[in-house]
Amino acid sequence: MMDLTPVSFGEVQADLLPKLVKRDTCWFQQKIDGHRVFLTVTDHQVKTFGNDGRPKANQVPEPILAEFRRLPTGSWCFDGELLDRTLWLFDLVAAPSVAFTEPYALRQAILETFFGEWRPRPCVRLVYTARTAREKTALLRLVRDGRGEGVMVKDPDAPYEPGVESSRMVRAKFRSSADVVVTRLHIDDKDNCAFGVYTETGEMIEVGKCHLHGRPIEVGDMIEVEYLYVVTTRLVQPTFKRKRNDKARARCSIGQLHFTDKHTVHMPSAS
Repeated sequence: MMDLTPVSFGEVQADLLPKLVKRDTCWFQQKIDGHRVFLTVTDHQVKTFGNDGRPKANQVPEPILAEFRRLPTGSWCFDGELLDRTLWLFDLVAAPSVAFTEPYALRQAILETFFGEWRPRPCVRLVYTARTAREKTALLRLVRDGRGEGVMVKDPDAPYEPGVESSRMVRAKFRSSADVVVTRLHIDDKDNCAFGVYTETGEMIEVGKCHLHGRPIEVGDMIEVEYLYVVTTRLVQPTFKRKRNDKARARCSIGQLHFTDKHTVHMPSAS
């Protein structure tokens, strides 16, 4: 069983990943931020559902549905993510010879073998799974350098858990840091601050706000914050890290921000 003590399902700090890389009981896949899609295929009849269990047929492009109609007779169920009109499959929930109670390692092995025989058009693709320490290290580097959001860590011995978030899987999202300038204090009478960075033309723009938790901060102070990624020019989930007195304020520039690319899925080349 995957040992993530004391980690439970949800998000884990990315700095724990080097430890998980070394564990045979942890497999990695890139976290894809699209729209979750479940597909059931019964004797060439395809039905699609969202994460809430509601039908999703009108949102899945016809070329994708057509590929699943080509499957052999029988009952199938797939789990995937729809991103930019491409369906990325990451789990085989059930097939004529597979039940969701089978361990993930077996389901994934069957999915990869079957996918190679099926050979659907590029609108249906398979998410890469890193199993060894070398593969996981390479995938982490690709996703991080490619501005990906993070990875999913999965237990190869886990059965599929329909209708719930698996207790044997975690999201590991990369966090970045930036030096920013405090622009406002106590927004809406809360213990927080707004902060900004300088553009290329020297203009100060606000890019987020964070809680101070009682720390003595003044307008004009430089602070370091951590965040998940940037949407347009807003930091997502920023948190206060420390006050800084060792840098020139001009270095608090927009150029240091890490803009996540959610539209690229990284597939390591064979080595």
